[in-house]
Amino acid sequence: MKRSSNDSRSATYFRIGFFFLVMMAFLWSVDTSIGYILLGVASFLFFLGFYLKPPDTKSAVNNEKSFDQQNEWFSFSKFFEGIRSNVLQSGKTYGTSGNRFVLSGAVRKVYTGVTIFFLLTIIAPIVISIYGEEGRPSNAVEYFTTAGQWHQLQGYDSAYVYYRRALAVDPDYAEALVGYGNLLIDQNKKDSAMLMFDNALKIDPAYKEALYSKAFLFYDQEKYRDAISLLTPVAFDNPEYYDAMLLLADSYYAQKGYNEALVWYEQVYQEGGYRSSMLCQMIAYIYDLNEEYDKAITLYQEALSYDSTIVDIYQRLGEIIPDDRGDFYRSQAILRKQ
Repeated sequence: MKRSSNDSRSATYFRIGFFFLVMMAFLWSVDTSIGYILLGVASFLFFLGFYLKPPDTKSAVNNEKSFDQQNEWFSFSKFFEGIRSNVLQSGKTYGTSGNRFVLSGAVRKVYTGVTIFFLLTIIAPIVISIYGEEGRPSNAVEYFTTAGQWHQLQGYDSAYVYYRRALAVDPDYAEALVGYGNLLIDQNKKDSAMLMFDNALKIDPAYKEALYSKAFLFYDQEKYRDAISLLTPVAFDNPEYYDAMLLLADSYYAQKGYNEALVWYEQVYQEGGYRSSMLCQMIAYIYDLNEEYDKAITLYQEALSYDSTIVDIYQRLGEIIPDDRGDFYRSQAILRKQ
């Protein structure tokens, strides 16, 4: 039996709709906004396929004609004109170029449902794709996340592109401003980085990551007092922000405020559980200056357990550990100087 033109068009719409679904599956992880749009298009194409699918001729006996039988090609103008006409002139009929277009009450309900379906599948996904949680564009969050991943992998060029995309979508995205600023530091563009941190602080003056990053730049520029001024309230207000405490201690240490530095170093060491050769050596050095040699020795030895190549620690331990107990450190200092 020869296929009707409607049957052929229905199959075509189904094939195209399936193609859009496949494309949605492939592109969803790239950009969910594209996925939503493709889903809406596929849904509408499937609707067209079902709509144009020829009815069962055995059961279709002298029903009211929804469209002109002389021209069965799907017409958007007739379709939407029918909806409009039946909203304004419920139950009435009208003519178009001599062809009657008659809608019963049941059919009007179908058209209303189709209109709602169209709005939900086409317009709603687009709106959802533009605005994410808390009113922020969802693709700005996705761009920011991707930028952070590239940044961690040291793919600086790609990170730069995605940070810029996030900020293009949402210029007031404080997290993206700070992330972009940190990337600029890695690229030695420190003036531009400072501008990013200042912009983030205009949005949220108490944003701790922006304060930390700005203080880091001050520390790098040897503006230790400025760094201390920024970090002190951050450290007190955020008792588990140990990175800020460590930078605060380093700032005190750099200007020889050793006792102030020791307070924060101890908190990072004891409560934060931070361990490194450098941290242990700096705490040991302050105890050494205060002539608390037992504490200094323990921490010097711990520093060597993390890095056994530091000649100065061997030499100092050889000086403060008396008698033959210090022979090992003295001999190691001599060997490692050669």
